[in-house]
Amino acid sequence: AKSIIEKFFNELSKENYPQEIVLVGPDHFNAAAVYGDKLITVNASTTNLENLAIDNGLLNTSGGISNLAFSDYAIKNDHGIMNILPFIKQYFPNTKIIPFLIPANFSLDKTKNAVENLNKILPDNSFILASVDWSHYLPKNVADFHDEKSIRVFLNFEEENFSNIEVDCPQCLYISRYFAKLRNADNYTKIDHKNSQDFSNGEILDSTTSYFSVLFSKQKTISEISKYPKTVLFLGDVMLDRAVKRLLDKNGLLYPIENMRNFLTGTDIVVGNLEGPAVANPTYTPDTSMRFNFGPEALDLLHYAKINLVSLANNHTLDKDKDGLIQTKELLSKKNINYFGDPISCDEENIYKADGIVLVGLNKTFPINCTQEQIVKLVKNVKRENSSDFVIVFIHWGEEYKPTSNATQKELAHLMIDGGADLVIGSHPHVVEEIEQYKGKLIFYSLGNFIFDQYFSKETQEGLAVGLELYDNKALIRLFPLGINKSQPYLFDNMKRIKFLENLSLKSPTILKNQILNGMIVVDTF
Repeated sequence: AKSIIEKFFNELSKENYPQEIVLVGPDHFNAAAVYGDKLITVNASTTNLENLAIDNGLLNTSGGISNLAFSDYAIKNDHGIMNILPFIKQYFPNTKIIPFLIPANFSLDKTKNAVENLNKILPDNSFILASVDWSHYLPKNVADFHDEKSIRVFLNFEEENFSNIEVDCPQCLYISRYFAKLRNADNYTKIDHKNSQDFSNGEILDSTTSYFSVLFSKQKTISEISKYPKTVLFLGDVMLDRAVKRLLDKNGLLYPIENMRNFLTGTDIVVGNLEGPAVANPTYTPDTSMRFNFGPEALDLLHYAKINLVSLANNHTLDKDKDGLIQTKELLSKKNINYFGDPISCDEENIYKADGIVLVGLNKTFPINCTQEQIVKLVKNVKRENSSDFVIVFIHWGEEYKPTSNATQKELAHLMIDGGADLVIGSHPHVVEEIEQYKGKLIFYSLGNFIFDQYFSKETQEGLAVGLELYDNKALIRLFPLGINKSQPYLFDNMKRIKFLENLSLKSPTILKNQILNGMIVVDTF
């Protein structure tokens, strides 16, 4: 990333010569374990760092920010700070600096207070530089997906969303962006956006780091940055009873998502199909039972996993009868998890709407469910009343363990798109089925499992997560193939990913082959 840093400093040097640079970075080696929940900086008596002058007077004044921790050792051993100093020395040798490490658990309220105090005491010609890795430890296709939200939140200063962006120091980005806003420097120039994959000489990396460099200024800029989208991540079936429950009891609540925490972080909406009711007093479920239920603590898992929207339109939501459904909705609401859909009806009151997106949840596994005509009427009504929104139908249907859809599914999918659906996402078969494009709209007939205990076949231990980036005139859809090992989903490595997408392309229409193999499909939305 050296070239990106050089470009940044070269651009900054064209604008001004800052009197003061405050350098903030993540506490990579957890010095906070020793010093507590404090901003960590150099000793108050330290006069220089790598031959750059420390502003001792301002550092002492900075005690009003918060209780500071002083450690030359912590600063000098953290690469996030030290790797930037040679560039400051090269471009601004006479500028004074103040370095800070930000602990991972430093609250955004404390962060905001620190910025406001810095704004009061820093000279006019001052600059805050955040040394931050953006998405990390994920393949490039996932990193690119996460960066879309992170960059949008950062540039637009969406305060409420900084807590859920996939970067190694959200607080650092908040500090630099809020300070720019307080100094009326909201204009920005994009310097570069790269990923470590771009520097790998063709080797495909399963774990990458992305870099985004931008300079805020009071000056009008000519650099244009495209509008960054809202993002949605769709997951397959989530069942937290039976063998999954026993694994949770043995290994801890977060056991199923141990390999997925970074993957599940940093998306606006994460949607899963919740296979079963959550009730206050669940009963024991043997491995052979097909009626599920789980306790309120299972919903804590969804919360920690950043799953913030679930479909209740499936054949297991009523496994504890109507009272179980009522309890499920109450418990989900207490955990701040939204829900949509109904196991029986297809009323408009069960849809979910947010930020130009409408989700319609439908269950088509019971004979008593809505008729095909009722479903099409519902979709038409929803689209008519939300004509400028992107309408997604999330439907539970099809035949279990079948690798491809049946004629009934295809007919209904086409009718729903004719009625106004912009995207159809399917569940229930517990295996991944084909993708189809009809009249320019995509149909994912089944995403397979996400968290389940069906260990009896290779196909039931695979899944597909789908990432949606919604722009003004197009939708970009990313494919994330998954494996599942003892109810623990994980991202496939590159070789398995290629093989999975090859198989998926073979059972999907030829017109989609190249896009499926590439793991990315673009469709128009106008």
